[in-house]
Amino acid sequence: MSASELDDDGCEAVAPEVVQAMVERVDSRLMPVSRFGGFEPCEWVYRIGGFFGGYVTEAEWDGAFAGEPEWAEATYLSETGAFGTEADDRGYA
Repeated sequence: MSASELDDDGCEAVAPEVVQAMVERVDSRLMPVSRFGGFEPCEWVYRIGGFFGGYVTEAEWDGAFAGEPEWAEATYLSETGAFGTEADDRGYA
């Protein structure tokens, strides 16, 4: 399979190595700014890197996907198990 082609439904099929490269690029942007605290109450944050990865703000998250293909964000969420949540004022994020 080439790096990207259309499947029988007309959807773009992306090769696993292309997905892995995207995940590595995005991780390289997110991991240096991830942290476990310092967020505003009710600020939208994304948990990254599993239990030890920390959290990033919505702006940091959006910036990490700048220049990536349209499918990148949904695929990253699926591949890494990252998810968004609201930070609260109890110190959990």
